Amino acid sequence: MNEAFALAKELSHQLSLAAVFTYAAQTHLFRREGHTAQDQAEAAMALSSEHGFPQFLTLGMILRGWALTLQGQVEDGIAQMRQGLAPRRAIGIELCRPYMLTALAEACGQAAQGEEGLHMLAEALALVDKNGERLYEAETYRLKGELLLRQTAPDES
Repeated sequence: MNEAFALAKELSHQLSLAAVFTYAAQTHLFRREGHTAQDQAEAAMALSSEHGFPQFLTLGMILRGWALTLQGQVEDGIAQMRQGLAPRRAIGIELCRPYMLTALAEACGQAAQGEEGLHMLAEALALVDKNGERLYEAETYRLKGELLLRQTAPDES
C-alpha cells in the first residue's frame, strides 16, 4: 500500500492516487480499522470530487459509510452507503456491487433490519451468478447465514 501511494504521488497521477485511497480504505475495513478506513475514504472522496472521478467518489462514500458503521454510527453509515450506491446503480456500474451490497447488508443487520439485509444479499448473489464476480461470495453466504440465524433465535430482550 505504501509503495502504491509513493508511486501515485511520484507520478502525480491523481486518478491512481484516488484508487489507492479507496483500496487502502478497503484494506482497513477488512481489518475492522474503522477510523483509519474513514480517513482513507474521505481522502478518496475529496480528491475524486476535486478532479471529477465519480467512480471513486461514490466508492469512497460507500467505504466511508461502512467505516462509520464499524464505529457505531450505524444509521449515518447506512445513509452514506445508500448515497454512494444509488448513482453507481443509475449509471450501470456493477463491478464490486456484490461486495458493496454485502457491506450494506451487514450494516442493516447491525441496525436490526435483517430482512432488508437479506434482500440485499439476494441481489448480491444474483449478481454473482450473472457476472461471475466471486471475490466476496463466501462472506455474502456467511452473512446470509448469520442474518437467518438471528431471525430464528429467541428474542433475548
